[in-house]
Amino acid sequence: MIIDILVLIMIFISFFMGSYLLTHAKQTLFGLDLSQDLGLRRFVLSNGVVFIILGLIAVIALSINNMTLIIISLILMVIFASVTQAILVFKVTKH
Repeated sequence: MIIDILVLIMIFISFFMGSYLLTHAKQTLFGLDLSQDLGLRRFVLSNGVVFIILGLIAVIALSINNMTLIIISLILMVIFASVTQAILVFKVTKH
């Protein structure tokens, strides 16, 4: 029961991060002009799509109650969130 609540929270966070990154791909993101940096813009777009896909995988895993798929999706969400945060923080501090 508690794992289901945690998975729902992670699904919400994943969808929020994915939609935020996708909607801000053509705007300024944390003081970075993504229209000038094509590599960072591609990174933001691809990670937005990855977060949406991981959220969908977690929804499917939760609905079929497959614990292995739930754990894999949660681990991947944490890894992608950490990498995305690290790269964006590096770019912001370098800028």
